[in-house]
Amino acid sequence: MIEREGIASGTSFGNASTLADYGCLPIARPEIWRSMPSLLLSPDSPFVIDWKCLPRLSPWLMRFMGQCNATRFRANSEMLAQLLSHTYTDYQPLLDDAPAAAAMIQRKGCLYAYGKAENLQAAQGDIRLRDQLGIHQQVLTADELIALEPAMEGHTAGGVLFPSSCHLDDPQVFIDTLATPLREEGRIVSAEVTRLSRQAPACCWSTPMAGDSWRTEWCWQPGPGRQTWPASSATGFRWIPSVAITSNSISSTRRSTARPARWKAPST
Repeated sequence: MIEREGIASGTSFGNASTLADYGCLPIARPEIWRSMPSLLLSPDSPFVIDWKCLPRLSPWLMRFMGQCNATRFRANSEMLAQLLSHTYTDYQPLLDDAPAAAAMIQRKGCLYAYGKAENLQAAQGDIRLRDQLGIHQQVLTADELIALEPAMEGHTAGGVLFPSSCHLDDPQVFIDTLATPLREEGRIVSAEVTRLSRQAPACCWSTPMAGDSWRTEWCWQPGPGRQTWPASSATGFRWIPSVAITSNSISSTRRSTARPARWKAPST
């Protein structure tokens, strides 16, 4: 596993603490256009901007708004759903090696509750799209939702249950515990990834290895039997048997002593 600093010292220690394949519908959506006046002017708006930063933010905002149409919303949802489709299964090999981490996962599902019938009706498009993308969800009446969460009595018109969803009480402790076997085996490399590139059928990244005077490029080939190998090196090589790329880190998922067929010793 390649880490720039300490384990879970980046975004992992303060993320949303959820394992959620249902979170595949992007924020950039067609409704943003008609909501823009209230987003900009309402004192209760979740959108806050420091106007003096607007010139610097404008290029990003323009690209974001360019994604707020039906075509891009659907395409981005499909891509996110594909990325998240292995949310649970890809953790399992790591959890098998770190049972203490597995015990930290709260497998209690997630509940969306809508206070008004018109809000639930407005969400039907999202519900249908998640169905089409294969997301496991259950639409609940008000009575069914209250049976699950009695505190919502008198405050809901219905909702959606995502029974597969899990959450963590402390994501930093979870990631640190998950990395214990890697730490004990000396499989954690302190380095900073400086470049990502796509070289079909692999994804490659470059890093100057900490403490060494050389740079190497690692290549990752997805799919069954995924493998990692050093693509180039100035004075030597290091090899990590196999990794999976998550949203903010690179973590080991399989342990193998055999070098992949495409591995070639670097020229010196």
